[in-house]
Amino acid sequence: MVSIEERVEALERNIKWYRGLVVGLLLCAVAGLSMGAGEGEKISDVLRTKRLEVVDAKGTVVFSVGSVAGKPNPHGGITGGGRLMLFDSKGKKIISAGSSFFGGTLEINQTRSMKKQDVRGQLRMFATEWGAMIALVIVR
Repeated sequence: MVSIEERVEALERNIKWYRGLVVGLLLCAVAGLSMGAGEGEKISDVLRTKRLEVVDAKGTVVFSVGSVAGKPNPHGGITGGGRLMLFDSKGKKIISAGSSFFGGTLEINQTRSMKKQDVRGQLRMFATEWGAMIALVIVR
Protein backbone atom coordinates (compact mmCIF):
# COMPACT_ATOMS: atom_id res chain seq x y z
CA MET A 1 0.00 0.00 0.00
CA VAL A 2 1.25 3.47 -0.87
CA SER A 3 1.75 5.76 2.13
CA ILE A 4 0.25 9.23 2.32
CA GLU A 5 3.75 10.74 2.30
CA GLU A 6 4.52 8.99 -0.99
CA ARG A 7 1.23 10.20 -2.44
CA VAL A 8 1.90 13.79 -1.36
CA GLU A 9 5.44 13.65 -2.78
CA ALA A 10 4.09 12.33 -6.09
CA LEU A 11 1.48 15.09 -6.21
CA GLU A 12 4.10 17.75 -5.42
CA ARG A 13 6.29 16.50 -8.29
CA ASN A 14 3.27 16.58 -10.61
CA ILE A 15 2.37 20.11 -9.51
CA LYS A 16 5.86 21.39 -10.36
CA TRP A 17 5.72 19.73 -13.77
CA TYR A 18 2.22 21.02 -14.56
CA ARG A 19 3.11 24.54 -13.39
CA GLY A 20 6.00 24.60 -15.87
CA LEU A 21 3.73 23.24 -18.57
CA VAL A 22 1.12 25.95 -17.97
CA VAL A 23 3.75 28.71 -18.12
CA GLY A 24 5.14 27.21 -21.33
CA LEU A 25 1.70 26.99 -22.92
CA LEU A 26 0.88 30.57 -21.97
CA LEU A 27 4.17 31.77 -23.49
CA CYS A 28 3.46 29.77 -26.66
CA ALA A 29 -0.03 31.25 -26.88
CA VAL A 30 1.30 34.79 -26.51
CA ALA A 31 4.05 34.10 -29.06
CA GLY A 32 1.53 32.58 -31.49
CA LEU A 33 -0.81 35.54 -31.19
CA SER A 34 2.12 37.94 -31.64
CA MET A 35 3.42 36.12 -34.72
CA GLY A 36 -0.06 36.08 -36.24
CA ALA A 37 0.05 39.87 -36.57
CA GLY A 38 2.23 40.32 -39.68
CA GLU A 39 3.72 43.52 -41.05
CA GLY A 40 1.39 45.84 -42.88
CA GLU A 41 -1.69 44.35 -41.27
CA LYS A 42 -3.92 46.24 -38.93
CA ILE A 43 -3.11 45.21 -35.36
CA SER A 44 -6.00 45.14 -32.95
CA ASP A 45 -5.53 46.56 -29.48
CA VAL A 46 -7.93 44.01 -28.01
CA LEU A 47 -8.93 40.46 -28.89
CA ARG A 48 -12.42 39.83 -27.51
CA THR A 49 -14.15 36.51 -27.26
CA LYS A 50 -16.18 34.59 -24.71
CA ARG A 51 -14.01 31.49 -25.06
CA LEU A 52 -10.70 30.58 -26.68
CA GLU A 53 -9.71 26.94 -27.21
CA VAL A 54 -6.45 25.42 -28.43
CA VAL A 55 -6.72 21.93 -29.95
CA ASP A 56 -4.09 19.32 -30.85
CA ALA A 57 -3.73 17.59 -34.23
CA LYS A 58 -6.55 15.17 -33.32
CA GLY A 59 -8.96 18.01 -32.50
CA THR A 60 -8.85 17.42 -28.73
CA VAL A 61 -9.05 20.61 -26.67
CA VAL A 62 -5.78 20.93 -24.69
CA PHE A 63 -6.15 24.54 -23.46
CA SER A 64 -9.22 26.66 -22.84
CA VAL A 65 -9.73 30.13 -21.44
CA GLY A 66 -13.03 31.93 -21.20
CA SER A 67 -15.77 33.46 -19.17
CA VAL A 68 -18.06 31.53 -16.84
CA ALA A 69 -21.76 32.33 -16.67
CA GLY A 70 -22.77 33.87 -13.35
CA LYS A 71 -24.91 31.87 -10.93
CA PRO A 72 -26.69 33.13 -7.80
CA ASN A 73 -24.67 32.61 -4.64
CA PRO A 74 -26.33 31.70 -1.29
CA HIS A 75 -24.39 34.54 0.37
CA GLY A 76 -25.82 37.10 -2.05
CA GLY A 77 -24.25 38.30 -5.26
CA ILE A 78 -23.36 36.44 -8.43
CA THR A 79 -20.52 33.98 -9.06
CA GLY A 80 -18.81 33.82 -12.42
CA GLY A 81 -15.82 35.49 -14.03
CA GLY A 82 -12.92 33.90 -15.89
CA ARG A 83 -11.69 30.32 -16.06
CA LEU A 84 -8.46 28.84 -17.50
CA MET A 85 -8.23 25.08 -18.06
CA LEU A 86 -5.46 22.77 -19.25
CA PHE A 87 -6.28 19.25 -20.52
CA ASP A 88 -4.17 16.19 -21.34
CA SER A 89 -4.15 14.51 -24.77
CA LYS A 90 -7.22 12.45 -23.78
CA GLY A 91 -9.26 15.54 -22.88
CA LYS A 92 -9.07 15.02 -19.10
CA LYS A 93 -8.83 18.23 -17.09
CA ILE A 94 -5.40 18.63 -15.46
CA ILE A 95 -5.42 22.22 -14.21
CA SER A 96 -8.27 24.66 -13.67
CA ALA A 97 -7.88 28.21 -12.38
CA GLY A 98 -10.55 30.83 -12.13
CA SER A 99 -12.66 33.12 -10.08
CA SER A 100 -15.37 32.42 -7.55
CA PHE A 101 -17.64 34.49 -5.33
CA PHE A 102 -14.96 34.82 -2.62
CA GLY A 103 -11.85 35.06 -4.83
CA GLY A 104 -9.65 32.71 -6.83
CA THR A 105 -9.66 28.95 -7.24
CA LEU A 106 -6.95 26.54 -8.39
CA GLU A 107 -7.47 22.82 -8.99
CA ILE A 108 -4.74 20.39 -10.04
CA ASN A 109 -5.80 16.86 -10.99
CA GLN A 110 -3.78 13.70 -11.41
CA THR A 111 -5.00 11.86 -14.51
CA ARG A 112 -3.10 8.57 -14.14
CA SER A 113 -3.18 5.97 -11.39
CA MET A 114 -0.24 5.73 -9.02
CA LYS A 115 1.64 2.42 -9.07
CA LYS A 116 -1.10 0.55 -10.97
CA GLN A 117 -3.68 1.30 -8.29
CA ASP A 118 -6.91 3.06 -9.07
CA VAL A 119 -6.01 6.02 -6.85
CA ARG A 120 -5.86 9.58 -8.12
CA GLY A 121 -5.07 12.80 -6.34
CA GLN A 122 -6.48 16.27 -6.59
CA LEU A 123 -5.11 19.44 -5.04
CA ARG A 124 -7.60 22.27 -4.55
CA MET A 125 -6.81 25.80 -3.39
CA PHE A 126 -9.67 28.24 -3.09
CA ALA A 127 -11.07 31.21 -1.22
CA THR A 128 -14.02 30.85 1.15
CA GLU A 129 -15.88 33.14 3.51
CA TRP A 130 -13.47 31.94 6.23
CA GLY A 131 -10.30 32.63 4.24
CA ALA A 132 -8.00 30.62 2.01
CA MET A 133 -8.43 26.83 1.99
CA ILE A 134 -6.23 24.03 0.67
CA ALA A 135 -7.55 20.50 0.18
CA LEU A 136 -5.74 17.35 -0.89
CA VAL A 137 -8.28 14.84 -2.16
CA ILE A 138 -7.49 11.18 -2.82
CA VAL A 139 -10.03 9.59 -5.15
CA ARG A 140 -10.40 5.83 -5.41
